[in-house]
Amino acid sequence: MVVARLPLPQQIPTRNTNDYIRVLQEADRGGGYYGSGPDGAVSQQELSTYVGGLGQQKQFLEFFNNMFQQFLGYSPFEQQLADLNNRLEIASTMQDNFGAFDGGRNRDGKIGYDDLFGLAGRDGNYNDISDRDIRGPQPGPGPIDPPGPIYPNLGDRIGVNNIQQNFDQYDKDGNGFLDRNELREAQASAGILARNGIAEVGENLDSIMFGSIEAGSDAWFGLSKADIDNLKQRVENGQSIDEAAASIRQERGHTDDAAFRKMVETNRDRVAYTELINNFAQVDADGNGVLDRTELYRAGNTHLSKYGESIYRIARNEHSLMFASIDPGNNAWHGLTRQDLTALRRRAAQGQTVQETEAALREQISQQRGYPQSFVDFFNHILGIRNRTPKQ
Repeated sequence: MVVARLPLPQQIPTRNTNDYIRVLQEADRGGGYYGSGPDGAVSQQELSTYVGGLGQQKQFLEFFNNMFQQFLGYSPFEQQLADLNNRLEIASTMQDNFGAFDGGRNRDGKIGYDDLFGLAGRDGNYNDISDRDIRGPQPGPGPIDPPGPIYPNLGDRIGVNNIQQNFDQYDKDGNGFLDRNELREAQASAGILARNGIAEVGENLDSIMFGSIEAGSDAWFGLSKADIDNLKQRVENGQSIDEAAASIRQERGHTDDAAFRKMVETNRDRVAYTELINNFAQVDADGNGVLDRTELYRAGNTHLSKYGESIYRIARNEHSLMFASIDPGNNAWHGLTRQDLTALRRRAAQGQTVQETEAALREQISQQRGYPQSFVDFFNHILGIRNRTPKQ
């Protein structure tokens, strides 16, 4: 059966590149019914089969849509029919301009994702494919003429551009920095073209945050607009996000990976101690003047979740850290006082990690109090005192 296709408009409407990707994916896997299997690209035959299948579905839906409209005055198929017409128009555009789409990146007889990216990038806007992109100067045999701006770091460019354009929207707490949690949310809400790039930014956050400013307070946990601007410039110059992050670290003198990780960790811990001090009353849910492990974990999961990674480290080593400043007595055996946190912040500012502080305090208190040197015996002793000393 020959199925009439939708007539193409004189001016092809500008559509989001994601719409073309959706059609390519459906045609590649045969729309669930046609084709031999997905390989990331579609031939003319596969596209023709897909268009024919959509045409048949269109006739079926139109029949029931008209019947419902005639007898009931409404149809539950209207939205489904509109979506099908949209996909059919996109697929027909790809079919009628197969040479232009196939030449988006190379001429291999198939339209792939790289072809769509290449076609979209001809006018510098990778998010949309316009009439100008499709019907502009057609590529001749061999290399594209004129060449489209195809870059190996295209996904990185799109991701960084997306972050730059939507920075305020992604900055949920409005502190001027994008932390890992906010970047994860951005990745989930962004279009398919930007997701990988945003993920790469999140994975390299620690290095990128040194791109434009000296890190301080929340800058240790996230990226500022200046950091993103700096990163975009490097990516526009041809670097991948990984390469840009590595170059930023090198320029800042952070060539030793272990030393770099320790510096970032201790500064984040320093900020976390400050936040625990500033929010002590809120974190101290039972009001006994100390922060126990449960209260610390709760804070790291709720209102201080931005500093959760550091707070979890503190909570895990709370048994030893409570010896940081005072001779423990009564409630001091049950958690960290303000004085403890102040002393611990001072150690972090001097470059001492939580684990190093924990080890130093265990050795110090065992020498001063004559407690057993054994790690296990030491903590059994503390836990025994806790059991004998009820909370006040």
